[in-house]
Parts: sequence; structure tokens; C-alpha cells
Amino acid sequence: MTPIYHYITLFCDVTTIGLCVICKIPQILLIYRTKSVEGLSESSLALELLTYVISLSYNAMKEYPLSSYLEDPFLSLQTLAVLLIVYSYNERLNAKRIISLALVAFAFYILSYGIPTPLVLQAFLTATLPMKVFSKLLQLKQIYNAKTAGNISLVSWTINIYTCVTRIITTMLVTQDMTILLKHTLSVTLNSAVVGLSMYYSSLAAKDMKRD
Repeated sequence: MTPIYHYITLFCDVTTIGLCVICKIPQILLIYRTKSVEGLSESSLALELLTYVISLSYNAMKEYPLSSYLEDPFLSLQTLAVLLIVYSYNERLNAKRIISLALVAFAFYILSYGIPTPLVLQAFLTATLPMKVFSKLLQLKQIYNAKTAGNISLVSWTINIYTCVTRIITTMLVTQDMTILLKHTLSVTLNSAVVGLSMYYSSLAAKDMKRD
């Protein structure tokens, strides 16, 4: 790797990991301030969490440089926190859900060691592509049906867009893993759609308030 590519990769790694440490914090604070989870899709969050866990396990199994996926554990934990908060506000948080989440986490921990075969995680990673698409479509559907962005944090979603762009760059320069590259490309596109639709309905709401 040439020096210029090294510095580009370093910049992308540092900014991506740094932003992902706080990525979901604005969303959590917004929920806390408004005491509402309006606009947030449980199914979308659950699928998003699963894709992060699969990505984390796959990268660990492949023994890729830690700096190329260190954001995954932070995103997993924060998305889990948001999901549990949404479950709680919707009065759907119970022992069964918590046990199910723990079992899924344990299963992918075992898979990260290549047990029973690395092909299992490879298949799961490939499956994250339609999962990513479906999770974002669920969120877009939630916004469209409600005709409002609700309590969606545009800061969190914008951070997601930026970090996906940087991961496209680092994947091209470091691992050249086409499955991961396609996953991040899809994420950029769909995250941008969520932000765009949220801003559209927010602008409509602002215009309505001015008329009133």
C-alpha cells in the first residue's frame, strides 16, 4: 500500500470508529427527551442489529485488521440499546425476547470461530444484503405510512451514511471483499433514502406549522 493510500485508510478508520462510538447516542437522547419512539420500526432495528452481528462475526472469523471493522461492536451494542428501548416503550419487552437475543449472540460467537464450517458465516454475510435492503424498506414504509419522520434522528442516519462511504473506501483499499463492498454500497443508497424522506416530511410539517 502506498503512503497516500495508508493515510487515506487511517483517516477513514479513525473517523469511522470515532463516529460509530456515538452513532446511536443522538437517537437515544431524542427518545429520552420526547418520551416517544414514533417513526421507529422494531423489525427494521432487529434486522439492522442482526446484520451488524453477522458482519462482526464474519470479520473476526476472516481475521481482517481490527481497525477495518472495529465499529461493528459499537454499532451492535447501540442498536441493541435502541431496540430494547423501543420494545420497552411499545410494552413488548419481556424475558423471552431477551433470552432470544442472548442465544443469537452466543450462536454467532461460536460461528466466528468457523464452527462448524466457515461457509456458514459466508452464507449469512451474503444474506445480509437482502436483509439490509428489507430493513431499510421497512423503515421507509414506516415513515411513508405515518407521513412523518417522527422521532428518527437525522444525525444518527447521516453518520451512518458517512461511515458506509468510508468503509467502501477502506474495503477497496484493504480487503477487496466484494460482499462487504456491496453491503456498504446498498447501505449508503438506502440510508440516504431514509434521510431524504425524513427531511421531506419534516419540511412539510414545518410549512404546516408556519401556516397555523
